Order: sequence, then C-alpha cells, then structure tokens
Amino acid sequence: MGHLPEQIIHVATRLKNAQIENQPALKLIERYKHPDVLIYADPPYPLSTRSCTFYAYEMTNEDHVKLLEALDQHPGPVLLSGYDNPIYNERLAHWERRTIRTLAEGGRARQEVLWLNEKAARQVFGLRLF
Repeated sequence: MGHLPEQIIHVATRLKNAQIENQPALKLIERYKHPDVLIYADPPYPLSTRSCTFYAYEMTNEDHVKLLEALDQHPGPVLLSGYDNPIYNERLAHWERRTIRTLAEGGRARQEVLWLNEKAARQVFGLRLF
C-alpha cells in the first residue's frame, strides 16, 4: 500500500469518531436531544432563496418551520446555515446571526447566514444573548 497524502490522514483522523446517519432530520434531532450534543444543520435552503432546485428531496416552507421549531427546542448548541430569508429571520430573531460572503452555484457571490442559538453563541463567541 502506498503512502497516504497528509491531507487524507488529517481528514480521516478528524472523522474517526464521527457518526454519519441517513435519517429524517426531525427524528435525529429528537433522538439526540441532549445538552452536550452540538447540531450543525445545513438543510436545503428555502426555494425562495435559490435560482434552481438541486436536491432529490426539497423542503417546503412548512418543513422549514418544523425544522426551526425542533432546532429552537434543542437543549445543546445549534449552528444553522442558510441564505437570508424571512422565515428564518422571523423564527430565529432571538438567535445570534452572522453573515459570510461565499460563492454559490456557478461561482456567483452570495451572502450566507449562520444562525447560532444562545448556547452555541456563548461557546463560539463568548456571547450572552439574553
């Protein structure tokens, strides 16, 4: 067997204890509802924020609302990425919100948003939201 590149070894080491599951998000969020469980959610962005569809399974606005409600009830840290949109902004108005300039499909410049609940904001930025 040949020598593995350093980058592959680094990634393999980081993923060594990761658990990857193929389950509906709401089921996983409920199953791992614990203060020590960090959730990073990167769902398909609302259709109103994208120029086309990419995913085999798209989410309706109602699906997004259900996801946001479940994430908001999670007792541990939560980070959620997406594009600026009224549904997320309204439902997560009490969360920390950071924007990042990124490149989207086709190399187009976009503003990506990272929402953090209070526990995540405290851990990442030392912020107290309430």
